[in-house]
Amino acid sequence: MRKPNLARGLALLALTATVAAGGVVVVSSPASAAVGDEERISVYSNQLVAAMLSPYTDNGQQVVTAPYGGVNGWYAQWERVKVADSTYTFQNHFSKQCLDNDSSTTAGTPVVQESCKDKAPNQEWKLTHDATLEVWHITNVASGLDLAVQNTSAGAGFIQAKNSQTNTLHMFQIW
Repeated sequence: MRKPNLARGLALLALTATVAAGGVVVVSSPASAAVGDEERISVYSNQLVAAMLSPYTDNGQQVVTAPYGGVNGWYAQWERVKVADSTYTFQNHFSKQCLDNDSSTTAGTPVVQESCKDKAPNQEWKLTHDATLEVWHITNVASGLDLAVQNTSAGAGFIQAKNSQTNTLHMFQIW
């Protein structure tokens, strides 16, 4: 999926999820996306985004889906910070904390926010372009597991899951 108005040169990385029944989570990135700009991780099928809900700044708080805009606007923006080639951390705009795999290598573990740490593999995420779709896979460096969402409802938690293109969970793992 391509983000509209690419001609305007938006510097946002549109982390656009394609979520289908039994499905995956994938990312589309405009050529003009710049590291360090505020971005959002959004679910394509229902326009929900990865957000931090109250208590917004607590360590260990699970990242969940929420409607974008209004009061959720600041809590649903993430700064992509380059660590290495194709590897980034994502820092929440409001809480100033980073997307973290909760130091776990177990599929199904909640993805949370934690205080940002330098060179912390559990907070580093590798973006890999899909071979056939205009989307990206987001894989945690420490666990090797993909960023995924539990379901398509508002309030659904983000988890990490095995990357498998043969099972139904795959549809929740492409952005």
